[in-house]
Parts: sequence; C-alpha cells; structure tokens
Amino acid sequence: MPINSSGIAAIAPEIEAQIRGLNVDRLEDLAEALLDFGGETDLIHWIDRL
Repeated sequence: MPINSSGIAAIAPEIEAQIRGLNVDRLEDLAEALLDFGGETDLIHWIDRL
C-alpha cells in the first residue's frame, strides 16, 4: 500500500470514489467504524456491506 506525502497510506481510487459518494449519515458511520479497522481490507469489507 503506497504512503502519501502526509504519511498516511493511500487508498485505491475506486475506494476513494465510493467514500466520496457517501451521504453524511454513512460518513458518520464510517468515521466510527474506522476506529476498529486494522487495515484497508476492513474498509473494503465495510463498503461492500453497504
């Protein structure tokens, strides 16, 4: 997983596009869920469940 200039791992453009398409309620759910994520795979599984 590439690291961007801020030192945070970059995510795939497809995943970023899906995140950008979330409504406010879903973004709040994601923000809460991120606290339990161990990696990008957890993010992908969370998005797949939408």
